[in-house]
Amino acid sequence: MEKRKAVSSKERRASKEENEIIFKAITPYVTEAILNNPKKMNHLTLNMLCLMTDKLVQWNKDKATAPRVIIMIGQGGVAFCSGGDMKGLYHCYLGIKAKYYQPTFVGNLYRMDMNLARMAPIHVAIWNGYVYGSGAGMCMRAPFTIATDETSWGMPECIAGFIPDNGSSHFFSHLKGGNLPMGLYLAVTGVKISGKDIARWGICSHYVPKDNIERLKADLYSITGANTTIGDVGKVIEKFADNDIMHELPEYFEIVQEIFKPDSIQETIKRLNSYPNQELPFIKEAQSLIQKNSPLCMALIFELVKLGKFMTVEESLQMDFRVTQALLNFPDYLAGVHRLLVTKDHSQTPNWQFKSVNDINQGILDYFMKYPIYNDMSLPSVEAARFRWKL
Repeated sequence: MEKRKAVSSKERRASKEENEIIFKAITPYVTEAILNNPKKMNHLTLNMLCLMTDKLVQWNKDKATAPRVIIMIGQGGVAFCSGGDMKGLYHCYLGIKAKYYQPTFVGNLYRMDMNLARMAPIHVAIWNGYVYGSGAGMCMRAPFTIATDETSWGMPECIAGFIPDNGSSHFFSHLKGGNLPMGLYLAVTGVKISGKDIARWGICSHYVPKDNIERLKADLYSITGANTTIGDVGKVIEKFADNDIMHELPEYFEIVQEIFKPDSIQETIKRLNSYPNQELPFIKEAQSLIQKNSPLCMALIFELVKLGKFMTVEESLQMDFRVTQALLNFPDYLAGVHRLLVTKDHSQTPNWQFKSVNDINQGILDYFMKYPIYNDMSLPSVEAARFRWKL
């Protein structure tokens, strides 16, 4: 009897890493990209970023090998993707991980985002479960993002002393045809949106009941060929979607328009705190969320969303990249993540460097938006973006 060869821990680890994203060719024209880190709710590791980017680069260079449609989905049924490696970046700040891990992880995250934006295959993201942080960010350029009755979506990075990034400055500024107050509310508060409300806010492209997802996928497998168009894919999805919900507006829409005007974060919070009906559930929830967030990060994302309205997708990715590099070397990130991962006491306010948005001026924002980095990714100037805002 042949003796089975022992598998080393190094080999087991390598095998696990290779399978953190499974590229499953369903047909010659349809591939499923399965985020396969279910024990950690499919949060993105550096290895996953590299696996995805390598595959995208390969497909973009040799379109003959590329499928026509990519269906992205999370393994395990609980989460599509719960975000990035917040703990690893925190350990990098503390010196537990090597300093180079931080720019390496973030650089590869943005490289993946850029390649997803440029990729030849048609991107269909099925949000089966939690979609948080960079899990939401990685899909922002997809023409088809499908929410179900089990989807929970949010970008609550301000609570961690960070900002919603991945080019979200462009995404938030273009919701519902460019409704800035809606985007500012979602970005500044970090509120989590679930089920059909994800469609009402314009966050997803389609809302499909969970029970229809497998039939939707089967139809995509059968109709997709070498010449399938975005329109063809859209028709299949619409067959299973609740199309009416996309035309509805969320509850408290008018109040959002009244409070979250694109003037300044200071005036916005003043309007929130002076709203006539302070007992309204919407007002109380927004105040509660804002009180937990870093004043600096709220001020930064407010400014970035305003500018994002007049940026291309690539410019917004580049601008967000610069600001995130600055924040990852700033004490607010350490304080915010320490509360989330170490003390886990949400009743305590972290030691934010700025205690109020009223302590933040344009010079402080410019420090982060003009932060010097090694790889400028052909960044647009802040002044250029502001000039477009004034036009």
